[in-house]
Amino acid sequence: MLPLYDENPTRSKPFVTWSIILINVVIFIWEASSGSYEQIIIDYGEIPAFVTRGEKPFTFMTSIFLHGDLFHIFGNMLYLHGSIVCVKDEWIKSLIQSVYTVR
Repeated sequence: MLPLYDENPTRSKPFVTWSIILINVVIFIWEASSGSYEQIIIDYGEIPAFVTRGEKPFTFMTSIFLHGDLFHIFGNMLYLHGSIVCVKDEWIKSLIQSVYTVR
């Protein structure tokens, strides 16, 4: 069963959520079409050995945009859309962005 809609009325469109989903999809398409998936994971994925040595600290942010396959990105974006749309009217848009990027 897919959560396509709910019975809670919303006051606005989830433009921030749609933007985050679009960014993830564009990065996934780039990742899948690049042909160098392993190198992308090494460069942008969060690898514990690098993080504990203080190398590549930016991977805390870049790794959240990487997805392993089509089912992975579909499941994550479906969950993101379903969970954020239900509470977005109660949150401000900047909070939605920070919740997505903070683990």
